[in-house]
Amino acid sequence: MKKSSELLNGGGKGDDFIGWVRLPAQYDRAEYARILAAAKKIQGDSKALVVIGIGGSYLGARGVIECLCSPNYNLKKKDTPTSTSSATVCPPPRCAR
Repeated sequence: MKKSSELLNGGGKGDDFIGWVRLPAQYDRAEYARILAAAKKIQGDSKALVVIGIGGSYLGARGVIECLCSPNYNLKKKDTPTSTSSATVCPPPRCAR
């Protein structure tokens, strides 16, 4: 019960990283407004948005897509090209001598 209380009320280690506990009731409304303004600008200026990141960064974009699109989104016909790529860039292996 103590950990549950710390999670909900703060006061434990790492409590500066638990803002997600209060979502969606409490959030930075000014930041949200900036995000919406940026989204409108991107939509007006662009035909496509490419998200480039590393590893798990895809999960955030995927979560937003799943939240905003209908479950049948991929079944609908679209007039924009779709391209996906998954590449891993690693340094060349070192040879043992």
